[in-house]
Amino acid sequence: MPIVNHLTYEPPVRSLVADGLVKTCKRVSEVFTDFAISMYEHGDGKLRNNKQILEDIDSSSGVIKFSLQSNPHLLIEIDTSQIKAMFQKYRELSETPGCKSCKSYYCHSYLPGEHYFFCKLHEKPGDEIKLEGNSPNIEKYLKTGCEDRIPIVPAALEKILEMIETEPMPKSP
Repeated sequence: MPIVNHLTYEPPVRSLVADGLVKTCKRVSEVFTDFAISMYEHGDGKLRNNKQILEDIDSSSGVIKFSLQSNPHLLIEIDTSQIKAMFQKYRELSETPGCKSCKSYYCHSYLPGEHYFFCKLHEKPGDEIKLEGNSPNIEKYLKTGCEDRIPIVPAALEKILEMIETEPMPKSP
C-alpha cells in the first residue's frame, strides 16, 4: 500500500480577471508560471507549457495524482480545485454574452436579502420602483447583452494563452 502525500496548490492571485487586456495577460501568465514551477519543484519534476497545464487542470477532477519514478510507493495528490475554479469562472465570464458578464451589471440592496439588478450605464437604483429582481433594461438584455456592453473579461482564456506564448507582452498604457 503506497504512502499518500496530499498537497494543495494555492494560486498567487485571487482572480484571473484584471482591468484591461495587458493586466489580464500578466495575471494569467503569473498564475501559469507559478503553477508550472510548483509542479516542477514539488510535483513530478516535469516541465509543462501553458497548453499542458490547461489540459492537466481541465482533465482533472480537481486533483492531479502521480507517483515519482524514484519512489513508486509514494503517491502524490495535488488539489487543484482553486485554480480549476479560477479557470471556470474566467471562462464563464468570457463566454457569457449577456448582462452578467458586463462591467455595467450592478446589484443594489434596499433591504437585507433583497437584491435589485440594474444597468449602471442606462439606469440607476430607484428608476424603477422595484425592490427585488431585475430592472426592465436587464430583463430585456439579460441573455444577449446590449450594444453598449463592456465585457468584464477582455478575451477568452485560450486566446490570452496564445498571446502570452506567441507575442511579446504588450506595454501598459
